[in-house]
Amino acid sequence: MRVILVDDNENFLETLSRYVKTFPNIEVAGKAGTGEEAVDLCRNLEPDLVLMDIKMPGLNGFETARMIKLLNNPPRILLLSFNDDPEYRIESINSGADGYLAKSEINAGLLRQISSIFSIRSGAAS
Repeated sequence: MRVILVDDNENFLETLSRYVKTFPNIEVAGKAGTGEEAVDLCRNLEPDLVLMDIKMPGLNGFETARMIKLLNNPPRILLLSFNDDPEYRIESINSGADGYLAKSEINAGLLRQISSIFSIRSGAAS
């Protein structure tokens, strides 16, 4: 599985990258610091999954998710945020994202959430 990581906080981006690389069968295909960069990477690299922060300068995660989902063969998108607000969860769904995870739950829930996103999507296609 090829993943693109998107966050404007470089330290968090590097920490997330190191963590994701510990999972077997998951490759970090690219990293972006803005929504605009994320759209370009998705266009060029055609990843399977995008792990993306919601609060970023320029295009936020919701806006970026909407743009990515307009691409041919769009990846699945898991939005991340420090803010575990129910409104963020609702807006994530409205933006076309496939899931939402609070950053405080990444260690315990990231792999489970990724598995859920892919089983739901592949189950719907069968």
